[in-house]
Amino acid sequence: MAGTAPPRYRRPSSVGDAARQIFEIYARGTTAAMIAIGDATGLWRALARGPGRPSTIAARAGLSIRPVEEWLGAVAAARLVRYDERSGRFALEEPYRSALSGDSVLNVAAGARLWGSAVQRWPLVVEAFRTGRGVPAARYLPDFPVAMDELNRRRYDALLVRRYLPIVPFLVDRLVAGSRVLDVGCGLGRTSRLIAKAFPRSEVVGLDRSPKAIRSARALARQEGLTNLTFVIADAALWRAGRRFGVAFAFDALHDQADPVGVARAVYRALEPGGLFVAIEPAAWSRLGRNIGDSGAEYLYGFSTLYCLMVSLAERGAGLGAAWGWPRARELLESAGFRTVRRYPVPANRLAMMLAARRPLDVPRRPRGGR
Repeated sequence: MAGTAPPRYRRPSSVGDAARQIFEIYARGTTAAMIAIGDATGLWRALARGPGRPSTIAARAGLSIRPVEEWLGAVAAARLVRYDERSGRFALEEPYRSALSGDSVLNVAAGARLWGSAVQRWPLVVEAFRTGRGVPAARYLPDFPVAMDELNRRRYDALLVRRYLPIVPFLVDRLVAGSRVLDVGCGLGRTSRLIAKAFPRSEVVGLDRSPKAIRSARALARQEGLTNLTFVIADAALWRAGRRFGVAFAFDALHDQADPVGVARAVYRALEPGGLFVAIEPAAWSRLGRNIGDSGAEYLYGFSTLYCLMVSLAERGAGLGAAWGWPRARELLESAGFRTVRRYPVPANRLAMMLAARRPLDVPRRPRGGR
């Protein structure tokens, strides 16, 4: 969880020292842009095929040589790529090869593309600072949701069913036996499809208010032949389920909602007595003081400023932000009626926490005057 890592920056001893530290931050920002370019152009994949001179790397990726030369200089200067001056060859070696290319669950290259997509909207974000009106989610289309899906894809594909779901006691048993499952804020439906595929006895409903996302989700579900999966276009806070669910999920979605309390209450109503609500949310502490000096919290606050907070404010929403934290998350779920709210760490992702809450069993009231 954010707040547990050692401080990232030492306190500067002079103005010059402070200026150097700030310049180092700028340098890391440009390197993040280089990572995004490498991911978008296929340069990381080209390098992963083996060492080569700029002409070789450019030819592998089908790119013009001169920009590739400059890019190679940038990533070599940042020590992401090894440069052999005698041969003029560049090499992407482990562990950076797995972190920037291939199918490893720890391939995080798409994170830079996500960051770049958010940064492109910074004029809108600056204007939102003046107006307080936020930036509508539609202004981040089409590249932002694609980059988000790419960042999460490998982790969910590899770990959701095998490692994440077994963390919550009795959850997998319910899904194996067959349960009605709700996936709130499903987006392109990746998690919905993974759950429907792994648990064919369960009936899965993906819910999102974006018609474009739901159209894509439906098409992908048809391609995979998933007959136990349907998708609904609706605002989660206003939606009324016709039948109750045994399990509900919200993956990386609750803090972005305009009305997160309303969403939690709607999920509560949609669950049968004893039903489970499981959400994956950014891991931070609700008190800023506990997040100071932690690089994970630094990332969450910054990314939230560029996106999460903005899309909520654009809906005149609560504006929780990505770093709303565990104590506030527990309070929100309890205010919606949930009990026994638990927090679990998420494997292979220090920046995430899993929340599990249960709707209490309905206890029949004893009639007045009865025994």
